Amino acid sequence: MIEISVENLSNDVSEYDLQKLFSSYGNVRSMRFSRSSAHSKYPGSGSIEMDSEDPKHIVSVLDGRLFKGLVLRVREVNRMQDSKSQAAIVPQQAARPAGVASDDRLRTNYSVESVEKVPHPQSGATADWYRYTIVSGKSRVTGLHRGTLKEVTDYAEDCAQGFNLRSSPVRGSAGTWSSRNKK
Repeated sequence: MIEISVENLSNDVSEYDLQKLFSSYGNVRSMRFSRSSAHSKYPGSGSIEMDSEDPKHIVSVLDGRLFKGLVLRVREVNRMQDSKSQAAIVPQQAARPAGVASDDRLRTNYSVESVEKVPHPQSGATADWYRYTIVSGKSRVTGLHRGTLKEVTDYAEDCAQGFNLRSSPVRGSAGTWSSRNKK
């Protein structure tokens, strides 16, 4: 038996919807999920226990998939590690030279997670429209762009690179952000 965590659930998702989605990958034994309130900015999340031989396949197929209007975040829950074993594995930070401050923004790294063909936002036609998702830790940026798969992938990679540049502190200046409308 495996446990799968699913996040970023739309308010429109029901138990039946989750059961139907995950049952094609194995027998669903139990589900627990919480919906966000109608006024909450946080989407719902849940946990699914199921019989399956290949949890990595389930995660690879469903993670990043558009479901009821939101991009799912799916991962396998490793129940073998308890809090004691996790507390024993504390990553050691590299020593910093004197005078260099710690800045969490230095560790920010945006990358393209997925690019998928989608219908036109208004007409529904599927010609040349793609949804891209850029991630960094828990941050996700999703956008639509028109073009070929390669063009949209290149565009999304350029956006990720731009985010990385903007989030890097520049010594001796106010930063690298500038308005596109500035003349």
